[in-house]
Amino acid sequence: LRLAACGATGTADELAALLGRCGVRVRRGTISKWKSRGIIRPVGDEGGKPTYLLWDIWKAVDREGFSAS
Repeated sequence: LRLAACGATGTADELAALLGRCGVRVRRGTISKWKSRGIIRPVGDEGGKPTYLLWDIWKAVDREGFSAS
């Protein structure tokens, strides 16, 4: 619930790296595919790259059944 409330955002690269440091492996390319499929939506733009809510990425990870390593 704290992830939802914190409002943290980042690019696909940034969020993939952040989750990786927490033991959750998700690739930048996977995040981009989720965008293309409408699973997640960008909430902003940083230097020409879309930004996403960390919570949205986490929900997609959970939905797809990714496991923590």
